[in-house]
Amino acid sequence: MKKIIIAPDSFKESMTAMEACHAIEEGIIKSGNQYQIQMVPMADGGEGTIEAIAQVLPSSFVEVNVQGPLKEKIKAKYLLLPQQNSAVIEVAEACGLNKIEPQDRNPMQTSTYGVGELIKSALEHDVEKIYIGLGGSATNDGGLGLLRALGAKFYDTSGKSIAEVKDLVRLEKIDLSCCFELLQHCQLIVLSDVDNPFTGKDGATYVFGRQKGANQQQLEVWMELSICWEHKCKVVYRRF
Repeated sequence: MKKIIIAPDSFKESMTAMEACHAIEEGIIKSGNQYQIQMVPMADGGEGTIEAIAQVLPSSFVEVNVQGPLKEKIKAKYLLLPQQNSAVIEVAEACGLNKIEPQDRNPMQTSTYGVGELIKSALEHDVEKIYIGLGGSATNDGGLGLLRALGAKFYDTSGKSIAEVKDLVRLEKIDLSCCFELLQHCQLIVLSDVDNPFTGKDGATYVFGRQKGANQQQLEVWMELSICWEHKCKVVYRRF
């Protein structure tokens, strides 16, 4: 008997990878031909990543209450891999596009804070590695929210605390001491299938900003914000 392996990724905001597997399987069965079918849902770091990994590795899901992309309380889950002493976090679980109605999407208002809360929860399990799957997010805050959830402090030239995306243009100083302390025994590894810098015409802001709800005026403002962010954080990136 011939064998067919069904291995799709998810269809963004339409169906999960597993739902796609079942739909394709149904079509093959309707053809009337006899095949041995194996379903292998795939993921690229975006939504569905933890479910795909859970299909093939001994693991367990952990569900926690976190801050959603619009600062509302939501439930989000991540994956623990006990044999690897690792965890896998999916950014979309905490701040995904699927958490916000299309008319409410605005990357000047959304935050990655919930992702930082997932990281903190995973650290409570004493994992040595945390894999972070990127993709499908409704955010473009340069990790401001994530780092604040881990204890980072952001200040402007007058020493006033910065907590909002729109205020990053005034960024002068970042205190990451709490982050370094939390992560001193754990490695963060990013899972992504793209290689876009944060800034520039080929950067993440311009390439993915519109799907997150940004208009042209916001994209221009974001160029100023992201250039400021990159300039202020060069040393931070190297230290990580």
